[in-house]
Amino acid sequence: LPLQSQCATENHAARKSYVLSPPDRDSSEAFFYEDFWLLEAAEKLPKARSIASLPRELAPWLNVAFTRLHQSPALLMRLMRLCRYGLRQQPDEEHIWLGFLRSWLLPAYSFAVPSAGLSNELWLIISTLPLAKRYGLYRDWHGVLSSGCPVLPRTATGGTEEPNSLDVAMSLDDVLEDVDSAPAQSAYVEVEALSLEVRRQVRSMMRRLSGDTVKLVGRQICALCHATPTLALKIVLDQVCSYDNLIDSVVKAFRYLTPLDVDVMFYVILSTLDDPTSSPVKDDGINAAHWLQSLSLFVAAFSHRHESPGLAYVLGYVLKKIVRMVATEDAPPVFETTLISEAISRLAAIDVMANATDDQILALQGGYYLNLEAFSMVSPLVLPQEATVDAVLAAGTDTRLTRRLAQWVTGLVVSNDQALPLAVAMSIHADKILKMSSLPLSSTLIIYDRELERVYQLFNLLYMNLKPERYAKVIPGPHTLASKYGLSWALAILWGRPNVAFHLAQSLKQWESDGEPINVKIVE
Repeated sequence: LPLQSQCATENHAARKSYVLSPPDRDSSEAFFYEDFWLLEAAEKLPKARSIASLPRELAPWLNVAFTRLHQSPALLMRLMRLCRYGLRQQPDEEHIWLGFLRSWLLPAYSFAVPSAGLSNELWLIISTLPLAKRYGLYRDWHGVLSSGCPVLPRTATGGTEEPNSLDVAMSLDDVLEDVDSAPAQSAYVEVEALSLEVRRQVRSMMRRLSGDTVKLVGRQICALCHATPTLALKIVLDQVCSYDNLIDSVVKAFRYLTPLDVDVMFYVILSTLDDPTSSPVKDDGINAAHWLQSLSLFVAAFSHRHESPGLAYVLGYVLKKIVRMVATEDAPPVFETTLISEAISRLAAIDVMANATDDQILALQGGYYLNLEAFSMVSPLVLPQEATVDAVLAAGTDTRLTRRLAQWVTGLVVSNDQALPLAVAMSIHADKILKMSSLPLSSTLIIYDRELERVYQLFNLLYMNLKPERYAKVIPGPHTLASKYGLSWALAILWGRPNVAFHLAQSLKQWESDGEPINVKIVE
């Protein structure tokens, strides 16, 4: 980035290229290359001889360019591919390449023209990282954009280190080990201006978002989410938590999100849930706060459109919070279980039914599939008698979609080994609520009934979407649940009855195959 070039001698034997330094410095910084057209021949031009030396050779140039890398999308994409190649070929130097990505590529990417191609290219890098490191990148990225104070890695100055040794730490706050020799960067005007502009544009678009403008405004919102997902999605989610009537419009607008944006969305959801300044309960101490109810509806609707494994992270967060509450004496109830209830209700169409019809009660005399059809929320059997043919056909389509989503969410829970932990934790959580002395009796009974309904929701999700042999492998029998895991016998029998029925059926089939007589005696 030369500002000016002037002749050092009359015969142009040497030249000085003055390079623009970051705007926070009081004095300019210059790089001098004498006889620069002869440097390559003299092998003095800095070159990366291997992929391992590339970050150290690029460090001085990238520190100067910084966010201006976005002016060349082709160069930015090549640097992303080099970073992906370095992470794959040098797993031992992962911290260097993560610092390369965190300190240079992510800030420059935020300034680039929003592009799904660049977003997908960045996702190819981030998707290979473990969950903790991936969310650590998102946290630092959001910290840079929201504070406007990026910290750049620098070549070490002084000491016994090599002049080109690069200190790239995992945290932006710990990049510089020697603060005296290399002071941290202060706020950058470009980053601060970008943050303010993104906030202004997202809030302006959210005011214009409605059912009629969802396609046009949705594309514009998603374009901003491509470039600055951690910042834009956080603003959108805050609006959704405040105004639940925006949920359907926002979910429809999010049809244009990329896989990177979807992954960042679940990170933003988790960071919102873990915000210590937001209380999860209303002042009455019984019902979940309005923002938590809106967030639960949004998570369910968003997962309905984007079948992302991020839902498992949300369920895992709720599970850990329940375990922490059970292990703590006199801990308040966990109201975040509404996330599980809304997800099951929206994705699997399993909800608590206060009044069953006569046809549904008669359907209990049938088998597994008749019960499943009769008690499904979108089943044609629960439609009113005056429903039209189109309504019946639409209900049949919804039934097929709901069955697929119910199987997907069940497989997600089972594949992440969350089925048994959720069953045990929610059951013990419901039992512990009855023993609380800090709440009035009426409030305790209301919360207990609600938590027990959610236990039944989870039970029906697993029971209706897992084959008997699979259920028997995931959930043990009543004796094991009561003696090993500490469930009350009422809930232990609820969860363990399908296991007992499966082993009983297997024993009957074995006796029949062996030719032994089976005598059934009915005891009244």
